[in-house]
Amino acid sequence: MTEKSEQKAWAYSKAGPVKNNLNKVSVPIPSPGPNEILIKIACCALNPVDVQLASGFKPKKKGWFGGQEVNQVTPCLDFSGQVKEVGSQVTKWKVGDHVFGIDWGSLGPLKKGMLQEYVTLPADYAIVKQPGNISNVEAASIPLVFLTSYTAFVDWGHLSFEKDDRSVLILGGSGGVGQIAVQLAKAMGKKVVTTCGTNNEKLMKSLGADQVIDYKKQSVLEAAQKSPFAPFSVIMDCVGGKELVDHIDSLLVSEQDPKMGTYLTIVGDKEDKYEIGGPITYLYYPKQTLRSIRRIIGQYAPNVISRYVGGKRYFCIVLTASCEKLNVAMELFQKKEIKPQIDSTFSFEDAKRAFEKLESGRAVGKIVIDFSK
Repeated sequence: MTEKSEQKAWAYSKAGPVKNNLNKVSVPIPSPGPNEILIKIACCALNPVDVQLASGFKPKKKGWFGGQEVNQVTPCLDFSGQVKEVGSQVTKWKVGDHVFGIDWGSLGPLKKGMLQEYVTLPADYAIVKQPGNISNVEAASIPLVFLTSYTAFVDWGHLSFEKDDRSVLILGGSGGVGQIAVQLAKAMGKKVVTTCGTNNEKLMKSLGADQVIDYKKQSVLEAAQKSPFAPFSVIMDCVGGKELVDHIDSLLVSEQDPKMGTYLTIVGDKEDKYEIGGPITYLYYPKQTLRSIRRIIGQYAPNVISRYVGGKRYFCIVLTASCEKLNVAMELFQKKEIKPQIDSTFSFEDAKRAFEKLESGRAVGKIVIDFSK
């Protein structure tokens, strides 16, 4: 139980850059339902999706059929914290447990948001115990980026955790997702080729990349085609746009297993950093939709048809969250096979400055808000 009834939070109530519209507010501390837990937030991490969601925010009023009234939104999805209260039906958690995870439900109705002192979440959400040898800052920085990378390589790319001669190409290795993707692919025993700017080449090498393509000095397409590790089993696009999409048939492996040779984008064809990415871009980019349909035809249609209209697998994806996946992240962290790269930390009071850094595009690694600062 908490001794107070109100808490501090940051929220915005209109669309646009978060750094301009974020305001400190006072909101009630929620009480957990029978199957929920109340968590005191220790740290929360920023992600580009926070900015993208804010750009498209529209207040929702109650209509003829009711529904929740949403006039303001608290950003941030990743968190670390401590359980302060458990619902009457909860047996998985106890008061005092240190946990971390992600409120992926926030991408639906946007009910929660971690940039506040306390939140209630369902006890069976993607929340796991935080080991003692990982800091609150590190734990909060992991969920979204790891889950995105794992979803791409394992769920969609069908790669295994067995060392073999398969290779992956990661576009945008120096970003938050890209850095973990490079480390995860290496931990899975794959050859890793990634792209980044000149200033981040050494970082990419230190994270395990076998080849680094400097997009400022050379053509990414030509360098990828000439790579000693081409063709690739998976191309993971963390950048967006269409630079390579017309050439994926030559960049991806061709073999009997139709599940191998996949281009996966977490962004889509869009290039505006304020525009929401992921599968929703299928609604706005018809060529992207047709591209995926062609790839499905190529996988499942008879050869006589797929020979003319099919092609390699192409999908625009979004993460799927689970406790099992986060536990894999912890196992790899314990083995020192992945380590989140922290660009900077900010205090709760400096939340606006944190979003200024995020929206500047100059962060290399994760930006985390540490409530203890």
